[in-house]
Amino acid sequence: MGFAMDTIKINILNSWLFPFVVLGVMAIVVEAGWRTGALLKTRFGHEKSGSDDAIIGAIFGLLALLMAFYYSGASDRYDHRRQLIAEEVNTVGSAYDSVELLAEQDQSRLREDFKILVDRRIQLYKDVMATGALEQRLEKFGEIRSTIWQEAVKAVKDTPFPDKLVASQILPQISSMGDALDAQRLALKFHPPRVVTISLMLLLLVGGFLTGYSLGVEHRRHWLLKTFFICLMVGAVYLILCLEYPLVSNIGLEDFELEFIKLRSQM
Repeated sequence: MGFAMDTIKINILNSWLFPFVVLGVMAIVVEAGWRTGALLKTRFGHEKSGSDDAIIGAIFGLLALLMAFYYSGASDRYDHRRQLIAEEVNTVGSAYDSVELLAEQDQSRLREDFKILVDRRIQLYKDVMATGALEQRLEKFGEIRSTIWQEAVKAVKDTPFPDKLVASQILPQISSMGDALDAQRLALKFHPPRVVTISLMLLLLVGGFLTGYSLGVEHRRHWLLKTFFICLMVGAVYLILCLEYPLVSNIGLEDFELEFIKLRSQM
């Protein structure tokens, strides 16, 4: 169920129509609020009171708090993913350099395996919308990691003492590389609970309705104010979702992913 919900959100976010659809929905909700307020004003003579302003202010305060919480978390997770990519590049590069600690007859095979590893890592997180292809790439990526570890262990075992003490230092390097690669893979699965996203969307709609309602009670259209409100709210939510799902949004991780291409060119 959770995977299905994430897939739906990713497909929605990947569509360039998404922000315009949300803009249209918000415009409809604000207009519905305005008509409701104008109807209450016309038929029942309803007037805004201090308690109305207090309630509306509390709801908008809650909306602002939730948006700030969501934005802060999404921004932190985005920065963390970039840091993890840097750690991946550094640990892979260090492990590759450590191949020199092995006997010469073992180095060429491991170097070729590292090149395959980096090639597969470059392609690993591209086109994540195709979940079947992504699973296949993850499986092949795991296979080459396992191959590198097994060949390194065998090379260390075959190295005579005391050169084995030097050669064995490659194993912690490969282990750290594996930890960094796993950390990046798992970090892409960390997202806030669905209830937070649903609450944010509902509060956004409630805020739009109350904005229209407040203007409707006063019988003012105030198109400029409504337009600013709708555009700013939708833009903020879209930015948050882009930070939360960088692999399928316009705010990507390509600038850091290029470091793997640079590393591959140096091998």
